Amino acid sequence: MLSTLLKRPSLRLAGRLFSTHDVETRGSRSVTGSEVDKFIRDSALWWDPSGPFKYLHAMNRTRTQFIRSHLADLSRLPATEIQGRTWLRGRRVADIGCGGGLASESLARLGMRVLGVDAARENVEMARAHAQGDPSLDVTYVQSTAEQLSERDFDVVVALEVIEHVADPVGFVRSLVELARPGASIFLSTMNRTPVAALVDVVVPEYVLNVTAGCCATSGCRPTIL
Repeated sequence: MLSTLLKRPSLRLAGRLFSTHDVETRGSRSVTGSEVDKFIRDSALWWDPSGPFKYLHAMNRTRTQFIRSHLADLSRLPATEIQGRTWLRGRRVADIGCGGGLASESLARLGMRVLGVDAARENVEMARAHAQGDPSLDVTYVQSTAEQLSERDFDVVVALEVIEHVADPVGFVRSLVELARPGASIFLSTMNRTPVAALVDVVVPEYVLNVTAGCCATSGCRPTIL
């Protein structure tokens, strides 16, 4: 089904209000070519819950709930007003390093308008194809990097299990800040710098179970950040 969708450019995405477009990302300062290549290798398997990204599937609900909870706290709205999707409707979200769209779709289901951004064209194509299965989602995908993105003033910026894969982490964070409007929320997640985290998130998944680890993904033992 996904291969069929990828061959049908006439299909229209729900998130049609974004004006940005695909760009060449290989020359971007935040991109490490070898890292992108490793994700391209498994790009067709993003939505297989038992495949190489199974750990990201397992984390996705918790990550989404964490983001929703903190946005609710920051909103200072009464509890009666933060039920359902209406209180988040219209908020613009940039999901940087979106991969196949796992987090992007979950955030869109909260009622927000999501722009999923990834450096790998193959990831973007897979995310676009999967989004066709739910026309109600206000989500758009684009091949780009944070620093190349033409859109600005997002209400929420997320980069989940991404920073450990970029060439310039400090510059990458600056790019995220530049995407956010004043007062916006920025969410980053990455693996802790502890022996236990390395064992649980790298050694066992990648070298024992031969699946993609939660934070290091298909990168092998990338250095931890925090």
